[in-house]
Amino acid sequence: MLARVLRSYLRATSKGRLELPGDSAVIRGGSLDHIGTMRRNIDAHNERFPCEWAMSVNCLPGKSPKAVARASRLPNPTLCATTVGRIQALGYDVCLDPGRKDGHANVQFEAEPSDEELETLRRVFGSPIRNDWRRKKGWNRT
Repeated sequence: MLARVLRSYLRATSKGRLELPGDSAVIRGGSLDHIGTMRRNIDAHNERFPCEWAMSVNCLPGKSPKAVARASRLPNPTLCATTVGRIQALGYDVCLDPGRKDGHANVQFEAEPSDEELETLRRVFGSPIRNDWRRKKGWNRT
């Protein structure tokens, strides 16, 4: 079912890749009060995949930020949200992880992002919102 939903929202680009619609909600667990957590996530990704700079997010086209959190089973008490279009306006891609059904995706950078670039990206995510799904399901991990 989820695969069918994703296919209906994705479209092929001239590069042969699939592209998410600009109005797709993108969420990141936590509050993003500072760029430190973003930097740690990007560095961890780079350690696992040398020469690749990316930050972990979740995205499901056609779903609200809270619905994405529910489908992704995010354990964080709060989350921050933006859209694919706002991230693309900064010059970055949002790429879904193939084979994952939880909407896991990565914000892709061409090179290691500077602190200034991360601060700009942090701002497009906006203020934290409560992750109601976490409270209802009783997750206690943070």
